[in-house]
Amino acid sequence: NKFVFEMKHIGFSDGNVGTYSFFLIMYSIIIYFIIFKNRKNISIRQILFLLGTTFMAYMNLRNTSLFFISTLPFISNYINIKDGKSNIIPVKTYVFSILIIIVVITGSIINKNYLLQSDKEKIVNYLDKNASKDIKLFTNYDDGSYFEFYNYKVYIDTRAEVFLKANNKKEDILLEYINLIDNKIDSNDFLNKYNFDYLLLSKRDLLYLKLNDSSYELVYQYKNYYLYKKNFTN
Repeated sequence: NKFVFEMKHIGFSDGNVGTYSFFLIMYSIIIYFIIFKNRKNISIRQILFLLGTTFMAYMNLRNTSLFFISTLPFISNYINIKDGKSNIIPVKTYVFSILIIIVVITGSIINKNYLLQSDKEKIVNYLDKNASKDIKLFTNYDDGSYFEFYNYKVYIDTRAEVFLKANNKKEDILLEYINLIDNKIDSNDFLNKYNFDYLLLSKRDLLYLKLNDSSYELVYQYKNYYLYKKNFTN
């Protein structure tokens, strides 16, 4: 939990000001409706459900989605979206919903999120043409899952729990990776241990800055990514 961002708890000290603020805003809305719009009694089940998801959200950032989802039906008990005269939802509700959808779609188009492309796609294309799926590939923690999707065998991916000895019963790979990026283990010893066929590094990786092993040569570069290949002739 100390090193994986989505598993940290909510707090200003961790740089999660946005999530923490949104969390407080949601609770302020809930309290407002309870105090000023309490048209019906609140059940014990609702209170326990809200407190339970609140505790889960505080413990891990990735659980905040559960809290936000659970607050929607809770708040809906206090919002009357009907006009009070019929069972027809008023036009203004539809207009408001459509405006929100338009804003979200427009933002995605401006940011080009709809393209769902990654700089790593070029690396995958290179490997598909020049290597087999059985290569031993080093990637950092964040990039591993992308290459596993394309059936490459990587050193580590974002499933943090899988790489703990308590779960895999073999070795603390996550701890080893953390020690590597914290410069607590020798990079050459690490490379000799695994004898990777390829290394995918970026300028933010400590291994990129410390790579002085002549047996690895740069074979492909795209933007901030550098792909090194093991030269077995050395």
